[in-house]
Amino acid sequence: MKAYSYLRFSTTEQIKGDSFRRQTEASERYATENGLQLDTSLRMTDLGVSAFDKSNITKGALGGFLRAVEEGKVPLGSCLLVESLDRLSRAEVLDALQQFMAIINAGIVIITLSDNHKYSKSSIGENPMELMFSIMVMMRAHEESDIKSMRVGAAWKKKLQNALDHNTLVSNTVPMWMRVVEGKIQLIPERAEVIRRIFQMFKDGLGQNTITKILNSEVQPWNREKIWHISYIHKLCHNPAVFGAFETNGNLAEGYFPAVLSKDEYDYVASLRSKRRTTSITGTKSGDGVTNLFSGIAHCGYCGAKMVISSSKSIKHQSYSKSLVCYGARLGTTKCKCVRWEVSDIEAYFLFFVSQLDIRSIFRLDNSEQVDILTAQLMRISAVIAEKAKRRLNIYQAIEEEPVPGLALRLKELEAEIVSDNKELHKIEVAILTAKNLETRGSEQMKSLLTYYRNMKTCSQLERRVIREKLYEMIHSITERIELFPTGMSLNLSEKDSRFMRVHFKSGQIREIAAG
Repeated sequence: MKAYSYLRFSTTEQIKGDSFRRQTEASERYATENGLQLDTSLRMTDLGVSAFDKSNITKGALGGFLRAVEEGKVPLGSCLLVESLDRLSRAEVLDALQQFMAIINAGIVIITLSDNHKYSKSSIGENPMELMFSIMVMMRAHEESDIKSMRVGAAWKKKLQNALDHNTLVSNTVPMWMRVVEGKIQLIPERAEVIRRIFQMFKDGLGQNTITKILNSEVQPWNREKIWHISYIHKLCHNPAVFGAFETNGNLAEGYFPAVLSKDEYDYVASLRSKRRTTSITGTKSGDGVTNLFSGIAHCGYCGAKMVISSSKSIKHQSYSKSLVCYGARLGTTKCKCVRWEVSDIEAYFLFFVSQLDIRSIFRLDNSEQVDILTAQLMRISAVIAEKAKRRLNIYQAIEEEPVPGLALRLKELEAEIVSDNKELHKIEVAILTAKNLETRGSEQMKSLLTYYRNMKTCSQLERRVIREKLYEMIHSITERIELFPTGMSLNLSEKDSRFMRVHFKSGQIREIAAG
């Protein structure tokens, strides 16, 4: 009968101690004493891999063993040798039990070397209390790891707070736009300026791909590969170090690093990026950028269906033109007729009309009352978070004095509540920032829309891409919905009527544009 040994350490430092030797010798001794053939070709060792977050399953050797079991590469009746059940999993009990039963149901016998106990499908069937005992072990293992995780988190918080209080460093490792000089962290001015430019480009409506192309054509990279990658731009915009916060083990210490930009700017760009990701239909990208500036907001005025891009070829001019048509008509799900309206015409009419509008009349910019309401909400949630933070600190201290199981569970619930409250807080902060900046940004956008569009014909391909992405962002920031009427008020094609569009602005205002 074959036996397979599984060794795991949660930290790589443990291999320097006695744990590795102890687990290895115990496996070899058990196999010899019980006439088992220890399969050393599949000896599994997870060094520095956690069983608490299931990394030993998702990334480690144990996951590979389970896949080998599923594929029938491990003979039925084989034994899996582990020091104790907590070496297999320290995850939440239901996850740990599912993993445990998957091994047992596959015909594998689990043997815990610390007590020479065997767990198999037949033994559990004969004595169901074995299953109850294994569940208790799993619960204890998870509880211990949970409490340890809380303690580590509390220790890091103290370490970070001590560094802030005494103006010292937690580590000499700093982001690539900073350096350590005589024990002090400083910004590298030219690199900090690049980061500010990246965030400004996001605010202007540019996407990661376009920003990366611009940087590679204009800015010397500071990484070893000497090239800007989209992945690095993505990481940069999710790194709290840009507003001065140090993050580790789930803890955030604001004010540790010198800030490149404010937290408000960071949150505002994060909200913009989130909106772009959750848009139901985004503009199709081409060599010149966003093909459809009105994607997701253009609707058929007759039936309410989405208006989508449709290409058609002119035999006379041997060229393609792009139009918006009713998607419901194309699918045959509505009684609409598939009437085309050229995209270039829609853009020209819309941008000219909007550029002439008075931003105050559209957005009703006397919004001090709205800001006051949001500020009151901000203060209320801030007070709730502060109160919960005090309760969390009290629980941390209680756990350090005496690890009562129920406290760890309550602490976990409280942490989840604080995370949720902070998300709501950030939403309100962004809403206040947006309300305060609406007049300035809105006025600038209204003036810029038509100018951008007219300049596009003489630009390079990359410049056109940048302009169209900016136009897309500007249009979507002020417009809720655009209803298109390609044949006028009536859908009767025999009647000659002026086509028009109805624009619903995010302020609630509605304007109609006659397009001739």
